[in-house]
Amino acid sequence: MPVKTRWDNNKKTIWRYAFHKKWTWQEFEAARAEARRIIIDQPHRVDFIFDLSKCKAMPDSFMIRTRQMLRQVKRTSDVYVIVGQAEAYNFYIKTFQTERERLHYADDLAAARLFINRRKDEQAYQTVATIGAS
Repeated sequence: MPVKTRWDNNKKTIWRYAFHKKWTWQEFEAARAEARRIIIDQPHRVDFIFDLSKCKAMPDSFMIRTRQMLRQVKRTSDVYVIVGQAEAYNFYIKTFQTERERLHYADDLAAARLFINRRKDEQAYQTVATIGAS
């Protein structure tokens, strides 16, 4: 299966898509539908890792389809981290600079997890600081 999907941690706060070799949009959409069925019942926000490190090439319309996907989901709820495919990520960010806040890059899975966890820590601190200022 070219697109595998699963929880990345026991807390069920990070969902990971792993892309292998060559994949199609139909395969991704099937994996995404499965993920939605599982994630929908979570009482907390879920962040995403897209592991493209074993991916040989991107399918046609990668840029446009990725942007459409990001626009379909809530603007403030999720962080998306791409692992591998730095060239595709850099080109995407240069083209769609408005997505820079939500779409991030990491060299490997460990760096992606660290980024997401640090981001959650920062958001928790901001929430506490806002409550303390009231």
